[in-house]
Amino acid sequence: MRNPQPSFRSLGTSSLTDAASRRSYGPPSKSGFSFTLSAWAADPANAAAWRELMAQHGLTHDPFADAAAHFPFGDAAAWGLPVALSMNKARYFGWTGFVDTMQSLHAAYAEMNALGMLPPMVVAEAEPLV
Repeated sequence: MRNPQPSFRSLGTSSLTDAASRRSYGPPSKSGFSFTLSAWAADPANAAAWRELMAQHGLTHDPFADAAAHFPFGDAAAWGLPVALSMNKARYFGWTGFVDTMQSLHAAYAEMNALGMLPPMVVAEAEPLV
């Protein structure tokens, strides 16, 4: 049976460190990607489309004016960390709160709209994931 995972040769790769693996065995972890926001932001058509949105909605923030400062963070966030994180410490210290991801993102994007950074939301409220 053939491995359904694409080869790293066909993808861009990123390694958080060149040091030995933190797992104490094997090579350092690598993340593979076939698309980056930085490469997407370099396309002049995408910057032009954003500027049309800016004019249409009265937006004041143009992330394409300094794409090198804005889009690499999105790449790093999308790749994720190649480590396992635990909630045990948070629970140990009494953190039991919950915020729905969709509602939280909707609220953040609505605030960015109020600041003139994003166009208005299409829907009035987010549909909760639960």
